Amino acid sequence: MFNGINSVLTIFTMIGVGFFFSKKGWFSEKTQMLFSKIVVNISLPAMTVYNLKIRFTKDHLLLSIQGIAISFASILLLYTISLLIAKMLHLSKKKASVFSVLFTFSNTVFIGFPVIVSLFGEKSIEYALLYYLANTTLFWTLGVYKLSSYKHLESKQKFTIEPKFLKNIISPAFVSLFAGYFIVLLSIPIPQFLMDSMQYIGNLTVPLSMLFIGISFSIISPKSFKITKTLCWIAIGKFILSPIIMFIIVSFLPFPSLMQKVLIIEAGMPIQSQAAIVAKYYDADADFASVAVGFSILLSLITIPVYTILLSIL
Repeated sequence: MFNGINSVLTIFTMIGVGFFFSKKGWFSEKTQMLFSKIVVNISLPAMTVYNLKIRFTKDHLLLSIQGIAISFASILLLYTISLLIAKMLHLSKKKASVFSVLFTFSNTVFIGFPVIVSLFGEKSIEYALLYYLANTTLFWTLGVYKLSSYKHLESKQKFTIEPKFLKNIISPAFVSLFAGYFIVLLSIPIPQFLMDSMQYIGNLTVPLSMLFIGISFSIISPKSFKITKTLCWIAIGKFILSPIIMFIIVSFLPFPSLMQKVLIIEAGMPIQSQAAIVAKYYDADADFASVAVGFSILLSLITIPVYTILLSIL
């Protein structure tokens, strides 16, 4: 338990460094964007391929396919619950579209991966990638559709997903996941100098991600937070229902203990940060989405230590 708490404190210390130097003016929104590009396009893909190569075997990969399947199942079940709650709250089509996306999808990269690595070590990355795959695929397909669907329902126009959003699915991080699986399945050798390079570059993912979050905290204005019933239901979905659903599913399956814990933690991460950006593009109440994302990050300062303690007891 104490190791888990120590890991969480390590994460928050790195976030604090980002927050402090952002307030001093050393980091800006441009710096934040730079860190984001480095993580998503360079360090995360390197870390993905490296960890898959050194930690996966062909037999292990079969077990991973099951992990991907239950990740898809848990996210889709959570999405279904969000639709029911949106109806219960009598939300408008515009509000309901944002609500369901915020309720369902997790921040698996900038918060999820650093938290998992800090809590369980690099050996846990292979399991964190399973939830990432399901979460990313569904967000850039089902999530994008939901955020834009209210306009098409009102205008009775046929919905189409634009090519620029399809490109987000085929991102470097996403491609690196499949490339890693391909390398493992075919036992493709990688020169040692490339493996060493990917390891060093991949090690940038956790610290840069934490600095990114720290900068985000420095930008959020306390006055922008207004606790509403809708916001509370989103928090319940992300931090209570989502991990409980995953816990119930994995409890009935013969998965390794570490795999179960990683999937539960990933399911309980804050809201997918890109949700606010996509909501802005589709004019789907982006202000509310931004507040919800920031609010969920703040709540994670409480929920992550709680998850750590609970999982150490189980």
